[in-house]
Amino acid sequence: MPVRRYQENNIKDFEKRINFLKFLIFLIFFVVLIRIFFLQYIDYKKYYEMSLDNKVKLIDKSALRGTIYDRNGIILARNIPSFDLAIIPSGIDYSDFNMIDQLGLIFDESRESIVDDLKSVPHTKGTKAVILRRGITRNEVARIEENSDIFKQIEIIVAEKRFYPFRDLASQVIGYTGFPSSEDIAEKKRLSLNTFIGKSGIEKYYDELLRGKDGWYAVLKDTYGRIKKTSSFAGEEIQRLSVQPEAGKDIQLTIDVELQSFAEKLLEGRKGAIVVLDIHTGEILAMASKPSFDPNIFVEGISRREWNDLIKAEGNPFLNRGCSTAYPPGSIFKVVTAIAALENGKINKFTHYRCKGSMIIGNRLFHCWNKAGHGNIDVIDAIRNSCNIFFYNVGRNLGSNEILRFAKMFGFGVKSGIDYPFESSGSLPNLDGKKKSKTKDIEAPLLAIGQGDLTITPLQAARAMATIASDGIMPVPHFLKGKTVKYEKINISEQTLNLIKKALFSVVNRGGTGINARLENIAVCGKTGTAQVASSYTTGVYKEKGIPLPEKLRDHAWFAGFAPYKNPEISFAIFVEHGGSGGAAAAPLARELLNFYFNLDKDKTEKSISNI
Repeated sequence: MPVRRYQENNIKDFEKRINFLKFLIFLIFFVVLIRIFFLQYIDYKKYYEMSLDNKVKLIDKSALRGTIYDRNGIILARNIPSFDLAIIPSGIDYSDFNMIDQLGLIFDESRESIVDDLKSVPHTKGTKAVILRRGITRNEVARIEENSDIFKQIEIIVAEKRFYPFRDLASQVIGYTGFPSSEDIAEKKRLSLNTFIGKSGIEKYYDELLRGKDGWYAVLKDTYGRIKKTSSFAGEEIQRLSVQPEAGKDIQLTIDVELQSFAEKLLEGRKGAIVVLDIHTGEILAMASKPSFDPNIFVEGISRREWNDLIKAEGNPFLNRGCSTAYPPGSIFKVVTAIAALENGKINKFTHYRCKGSMIIGNRLFHCWNKAGHGNIDVIDAIRNSCNIFFYNVGRNLGSNEILRFAKMFGFGVKSGIDYPFESSGSLPNLDGKKKSKTKDIEAPLLAIGQGDLTITPLQAARAMATIASDGIMPVPHFLKGKTVKYEKINISEQTLNLIKKALFSVVNRGGTGINARLENIAVCGKTGTAQVASSYTTGVYKEKGIPLPEKLRDHAWFAGFAPYKNPEISFAIFVEHGGSGGAAAAPLARELLNFYFNLDKDKTEKSISNI
């Protein structure tokens, strides 16, 4: 081959190689360009968030919870400063015993205890910190900050904690706060694991209003996880990532602290409840329940063992006996029976029944509490003396269905609509579902005196008395001051209501069973009730053997009513669990309560009762 042709072929091969190399370089450049495009525009958010996780820490900032006041502006629940220990769960190394042991030294706890605490914290992704301990001391804060190189995933948060200045006062009404559950987190928007939410009482019912909305703030962190200063540009970016919390609203309750405190003192050493209502507005002036608890114990958080001990405590201090559980009403229910009989024309003010101390219904012998009998007696004297025989006869003639119809009319067997999360509706017997039996004949007579499958709450009793006092206007009870007043007008004749009022007046002021509630210058109206717990046979066995009846088998004591007789202001219900006779155990408490409320020095007194 000639030399010239050989050289030309080499040049062509070289040009091909150069062109291929150019194409390869272009292709690589194009791929890089495409990749840059994806990184900058398509996958930007993904890698931006990854970069933030490496350099930015998001710290939850709980909203300031609203303050709770009583009707006179006295603080019932507020916030105070607190230091909280928080961890970033995703960054915790459970094999880092140096860090764990140092925490153990600071808090004087074992390695196992610290590990259990760390593992109990809900796991979260990213850099959000979760509260591990609330209310740590300044000394503990200092020791943690001194060892910040060891505690890279731990931080101190300056926050606010809930404080209840009156401790156990109105504790079941106010309630308490606690950590949210996973269900709470999923249900509520902008709620962090570090925010306390309402768990019971008013704190729970008005949680959305009190809690506000949580936020968070972003900070730059160094390689040790410590917060560092930011440049002006970075500061703007950090500020953009932060969300300011919205503070919760303050609320004012209808509760009067002084009246509430006095009511609770009356119940000291007893199990029971006292409810006081403003009959015109439905405002709850007091709802005392004993025993009670101190909601401050939940502020720092409690262990499962401590919680189990509390719920098993004697007398169940978490139970609001004012409206969250129901009891047999006993003789205070005779008022409803009387109204039902009067409205149905089964009796009138002239109707008399003879009480000989006992009567036979079906094939059973039933007794009056007065074994000697009350003699020939009308409805006013039957209520005044709480005569069972009179109401056995009325119940038998009236029938269960009519008694229950009027019971529902007065709000028994249904919830009142109170702004409270755990209200009991009580219970009325379901007669439709019962088969006919030999006991059918005694259902109505027993129901007429408040026995049988019938339970009510003290709140329902106070509301029923408010309805009578206000001429058939039944208010919806509520705790929030300024709430729109709601009520229902029930169809009861003025003649019947006036007769019942006169009877309730005579219970206290004409030598009736409620004489122990009598005040010299205030005309108190009311009805005693002694609700049987154990059967007559059981109590008879103990009496025959000379053994004191155990407390759990003793009767419940009731006294419910309103005052004053003319121009009434308030209604009330007093319940003493296993207290015995209503006239002996509950009526004296009513006298003390009303004496305190009206304060006899104020311009709230009527003319002397002897002139009425």
